[in-house]
Amino acid sequence: MEQTVSMHLLVKCQDHNNNYPKMKYFYFALLIFASCKYSNDFKKTLVNNSKKSFWNRKDINSLGKYVYHHNQFEFNSDGYCNYLTSPSEDRKGTSSIINVEGASSFKWSYNENDSTLTIADFKYKVVYYSRDSILLKGENGNKFVLVR
Repeated sequence: MEQTVSMHLLVKCQDHNNNYPKMKYFYFALLIFASCKYSNDFKKTLVNNSKKSFWNRKDINSLGKYVYHHNQFEFNSDGYCNYLTSPSEDRKGTSSIINVEGASSFKWSYNENDSTLTIADFKYKVVYYSRDSILLKGENGNKFVLVR
């Protein structure tokens, strides 16, 4: 009886080892699928087609407190975002002209390979995101958060 159980376990272990390469491919495919879903989730989080949807930009000061400087973003599914200003975090702002060409709308993109959000010519590393907040780190190392 002991010999039968030992042989059965040995066969199971050999079967497991034979399936190992197949399992590697399964886990690799699962990882790729999860990465794609992560990117799509981020874009869905960032873009909300509701007219009341906007993100307040808050800098993080040296004490770790969030400071609102009247800046807001509204991301659109067409790859453009609007730069808005508002004295109130609770109210959607109005378009603000922030460059010499007079534009208040800028191209944005998200690179899922390195989790980089690009707005106009500025690149930000997405450190963390949830449904209502996104922690970003600029190329200069400064961190700020977008809060819905």
